Amino acid sequence: MLGSIYFMIKGNNTKNYKNSAAYEDESKENLEGLLHDFSMIKNEKPDYNLCYSTYREIANFYGKIYNKMETKYTAKDIEEFARDTRTYEKLNYSSKLGLFLSAAINKNIKEKERIFIDSPIPIDLLFYNLNGLEARVNKAGDKLGYCAKNSRIYAHEAGDYAGSDMENSELYISIAGDSLAEYAKNSRIFARIAGDDAGIYMENSELHIAISEDYLGSGAENSRIYAGKTGIWAGYYIKNSELKVKSALDYIGYGAKNSTINAEKIKIQYNRDSYNQVKNLKLYVGTLEGKLKSRLNLLKDFAEKGNEIYLDRKTYNKHKILYRMAGTKIWDKQ
Repeated sequence: MLGSIYFMIKGNNTKNYKNSAAYEDESKENLEGLLHDFSMIKNEKPDYNLCYSTYREIANFYGKIYNKMETKYTAKDIEEFARDTRTYEKLNYSSKLGLFLSAAINKNIKEKERIFIDSPIPIDLLFYNLNGLEARVNKAGDKLGYCAKNSRIYAHEAGDYAGSDMENSELYISIAGDSLAEYAKNSRIFARIAGDDAGIYMENSELHIAISEDYLGSGAENSRIYAGKTGIWAGYYIKNSELKVKSALDYIGYGAKNSTINAEKIKIQYNRDSYNQVKNLKLYVGTLEGKLKSRLNLLKDFAEKGNEIYLDRKTYNKHKILYRMAGTKIWDKQ
């Protein structure tokens, strides 16, 4: 499914008008209107990148645009505006454009309509505050879908913080940067590749990811995380959550509480800190790689804190006396 996301992003918003000449005139007029309105917005203060400003500053600037935005534009008008090269003339930061497009979409696009943004450059803050809509983009900048609600977003590629603070939404993305779905609530996220901190601090959400970097699911609560290959510190301080990975590195489950971790393979490379912050954890491991001393220290440290540690029978039997002394039990996979 994840490999086909790119082919899912295109939509068709061409309407069947009886009078095509009248439609073309109206479409051209609307495009000029959007170009004019944005030319006024992009010269307004602040003259810095809004993408990493405070939530309030972003919301205030967006609100100013939204309140002035007219309600005569169609999805096709907005798509044409996003493709027009004139939109990008003397554009220092794309965040204002992202907020302008978001306001145009939120004020004009009806529920269940689709919008597809195919811009020549990645746009920050695109689909901000989206509500009840389906939106698609080829390549986006940072904070795609920030604060979106009740929506579905598709992207081939996006920068950092895609889907951050979204609620009751779905995000499908092929390639994402760092902090994918940060603070997302009651949402579902599907990604093929992501950077560090995917799913960080999300709540009551579900994350499916093929390949991620370090700190997968850090601080997630009441969530489910499914991954293929990931790096170090996966499941860092998760709470009341479930983490399933095919392959992980050091420090998996560090600080986890009231959670379950299922890892087909863990490879230990470094000397380990104590796992004294882990509580009420169930850890299921298929294959455990690394120096024997490091493996035993990991298992013993987990078990001494009252956690339940299970090893695949084949792995367990390789050093069953030592593993039993470390407090490990046999995991018979179903």
